[in-house]
Amino acid sequence: MRKILGIIALCLLFAACKDDDERTLINFTDSSAELADSGIDLGCDATTEVLKFTCPPNLTPVATVESVVGEPDWLKAELQLTKPGVGEVTITAEGNTGNERSATVVVSAGKESVGIEVRQAAYDGITVDRTVFNIGRDGGKITVRCRSNEELKKPNIYFYDHENHYYQWAVRTDFRSLGDGDYEIEIAVEKNDGFGRLASMLLENGSKSARVTLIQSPKLFGDTETVKMPDEGGILNLKLGYTGNPDGEAMRNIRRIKHLAINGGINDYDLDIIRLYTADATHPVMLDFSLTKLNSEVKNPCAYEGYVPLQKECDVTIAVDNCIPDRMFDGAKGLAGCMMSDRFLSIGARAFASTPMTQIDIPGTIISIGDYAFNGCRNLTSINIEKFGLLEALGASPFSTGCRIESIFLSWHLNRVADETFHDFNVANLYVDKYEPPTWKFDSTTKIDTLYLPYDPSKDLIGAYRAAPCWGEITEIREWSYEWEEAPW
Repeated sequence: MRKILGIIALCLLFAACKDDDERTLINFTDSSAELADSGIDLGCDATTEVLKFTCPPNLTPVATVESVVGEPDWLKAELQLTKPGVGEVTITAEGNTGNERSATVVVSAGKESVGIEVRQAAYDGITVDRTVFNIGRDGGKITVRCRSNEELKKPNIYFYDHENHYYQWAVRTDFRSLGDGDYEIEIAVEKNDGFGRLASMLLENGSKSARVTLIQSPKLFGDTETVKMPDEGGILNLKLGYTGNPDGEAMRNIRRIKHLAINGGINDYDLDIIRLYTADATHPVMLDFSLTKLNSEVKNPCAYEGYVPLQKECDVTIAVDNCIPDRMFDGAKGLAGCMMSDRFLSIGARAFASTPMTQIDIPGTIISIGDYAFNGCRNLTSINIEKFGLLEALGASPFSTGCRIESIFLSWHLNRVADETFHDFNVANLYVDKYEPPTWKFDSTTKIDTLYLPYDPSKDLIGAYRAAPCWGEITEIREWSYEWEEAPW
């Protein structure tokens, strides 16, 4: 009997020792220990806390979030071991826009768990039921509902107007407290007889502020419209009322315009709507860029008012100020014509390829024309390069329109010509302002009916060209007259 009791005692002792071996000791270190004991108190803003701990190296601890009061996913806990037995728990709380809330982060290893209470303070600012109001062109009344933990001041409306007209088209007509921090503000909006417009209402209490953005749709457009843009561009969608739906009512309104002039700046934010506007073959349009500035800096001039530009979808980018980018209008089946600004410096590769234009005037400020710039423009018989302009460079086959061009003028500045510049080049009258025959390459697809040269009484310029390679194959070579120099195209 004594032997049996001894065996039982040994078994109990072994079991107790085994339990001691499996017991998990989770120890939070340094300042983390105090937070783990007392709990974590957070403000209403988004916050991250990191607690460091140790545990037996043979165990794999985990962290969970339990006993959540408030939104279900406002608190997250992520546990990471930096080495066996040493780790940290990253506790991340979202910003709180409501009442006080709490949850418990539970760190477990083996059979032991430690709970850490996390408490987040209620929002101490202003919450608004809607931050953006899209208002129809006919105007009307809107109601803004908000909540403030302090007394709300009577709000003011601020109007974005880069033309400095400061016309107040929206008026606060009522401001009332509903009790318990709830408020309602009524705003009367006038009918819009112009382009899309923007305003913002600033809500303030003693310590916090919030902003409500008002966007009103433009008028019904007519055949001809001129839109005035800020120098930095970026708000053409706002001005034209485009909201991102290419098949929506806003786009149908834009397509009512047959001649659109853009006075001011544009940047990458504006390119999608320009390409959409010129894309429809059943809706031929004339685009007037004569007073347009192209900006490489992508800027939203209405960020303060809460305006958020549509996400850019096209892969065209204005890389350099006042340079028409590569593929700007490539395949734009609705582009019947484009008037260029005399501040433009270059035309990118395939910038106007496969468009139905019949004529284009290229200002003297253009320094370069890229590869295949007008490729496939089968109706483009008039390419009027300003006489005696600054054109220095031509890419490969820039004038390969697929049709016969009436006249081309090439300046004496032209000194960079690609090997294939004159491939698929078909022109009735070529004007070359060079007093020495250039060593340009022609091929079997180069067709020039008549070559015109400047008058030079000191030499036989026509004879020099007739004797030069390639040039001598042109049937008609003549001198242009002084009257021609002064006459417009």
